[in-house]
Amino acid sequence: MAHRFLLAWMLVAAALCLRLGPGRLPLSGDNQLYFFASERAASGVPPHLSFVDSKNQLGVLVEAAAIAAGRRLGADDVMSSRAISIAFFAVSVAMAGLLAASIAGGAAAGHLAALALVAARGLANHAAAGSNVKVVLIAFILLAHLAIAAGSSRSAGERRLLDVVAGLAAGAAFACWQPALIIVVAVCLEASLVRGGGPRRALVVFVSSLGAVAAYELYFALHGTLGEQLHQAFVMPLGSVHRPAQLLRSLRFVLTEAGGPHGQLRIVPVAFALALGGALVAALRAPRRCLEILRERGGLISFGVAAAATTAFTLYDHQGVPDLFFVDPYFAVAFGVVVTEAVRLAVPGSARRRTTTVAALALTVVLVAQLHRDSAERRIRPWDLDSQRRLASAVRGYHDQLGSVWAYGALHLLALAHLDNHVALALFYDDVRDLLLPGWRPLRDGRMPQVIVDSRGLPAGLQGWLASEYREVTAPAFAAQKTSVWRRIEPAAAALEDSGPVVAAGRRQ
Repeated sequence: MAHRFLLAWMLVAAALCLRLGPGRLPLSGDNQLYFFASERAASGVPPHLSFVDSKNQLGVLVEAAAIAAGRRLGADDVMSSRAISIAFFAVSVAMAGLLAASIAGGAAAGHLAALALVAARGLANHAAAGSNVKVVLIAFILLAHLAIAAGSSRSAGERRLLDVVAGLAAGAAFACWQPALIIVVAVCLEASLVRGGGPRRALVVFVSSLGAVAAYELYFALHGTLGEQLHQAFVMPLGSVHRPAQLLRSLRFVLTEAGGPHGQLRIVPVAFALALGGALVAALRAPRRCLEILRERGGLISFGVAAAATTAFTLYDHQGVPDLFFVDPYFAVAFGVVVTEAVRLAVPGSARRRTTTVAALALTVVLVAQLHRDSAERRIRPWDLDSQRRLASAVRGYHDQLGSVWAYGALHLLALAHLDNHVALALFYDDVRDLLLPGWRPLRDGRMPQVIVDSRGLPAGLQGWLASEYREVTAPAFAAQKTSVWRRIEPAAAALEDSGPVVAAGRRQ
């Protein structure tokens, strides 16, 4: 694809995000948690210490770097985090187009892939809202595939450099989220099996991926929190095992892009499913020929392996729309490739270009209509970013007048007020729930918080001491945002004994 088209797609992606209004979009869902982690990291508190979380945190550190840079320029923290998020999304759209064009051998596939990623359900909205680490993950995934694909057609020196880039990008993807180990495996397989590859080339890619992970771990080592980070990222998840979802429900989740039980099939994941099915049939009918094609066409091995594996993982483990961001780049690229390949196989050479253009225009209309419908139907909250800032100002007042604040779920209010949480545990998700005994208390130095701000609903096991030791003082402005506020009624000086294991940054406190 010509550079001007890649730039045009980046501008389209950025314009769509700006149209969604990043200056007013509220922080919502898990984005609230990761904005807090980013803001704290920019203020010098490493991830995992500010907030107990079992995911890798490179995406958080990327946004933290943007926030820190923005502060030097006098920019607002939220706008800085959203600016880098939009930039990563825009670059990802261009890379999706470039990868599809490379695999298919034509620009039409690239244009369709770029549009498909722009139209992926919820992706632009999350990019505009910022603090979704999987937006950063997508860019590293696509860069890894692009670099390993490009290396197959270059000179030895250029190939070695691109292999290093592929390994670094794959390692960075893993440092964003552990399941992205799939991408490391995929690019190493490509380097080993593609024509001109072999164990030595695979070793270069693998060592480069380790280099990226080592640099990530060095950050925590320099901050004296390496043990904590390793514990949360690799030990805590062992305590929870997801029950496999029912296959038919999982297929509906993927093919409707989390559209719910009554959601309609979406054209991009359906095209991906058809492409995957067609590839499996072709492999069974002519395995030797398929292997030759895979070895000759750079990028196909890594893309195919990673696409199948990430889809299988998403079918196994998913909750909401952001879980599809792991597979969205594969769906988008496959969409562009399968449409152009279908036209190539079905239409004679003289009419192929015209047919491809007509098909691309028709599909563009469908995807734009789909995108517009999603934009019109996305949940509109009765509050915006400014109203969240007002609540954060009130929380700052609670802290300054009464003492420490423990936010359960509502970490964005602490981030906007530039405050630490009373304890690092702010969400009882599956990886930590089973580690806590009944009667757990949010103790810090043997003391309870003076104020509790709750937006997720405290678990039933904590309701006993909450009812007896706190009284609710929720103001209407907090209630309007489904957030409750509790003030301690025990004397502030009364210290409490720790009643059992307390997860605070993953350790006993």
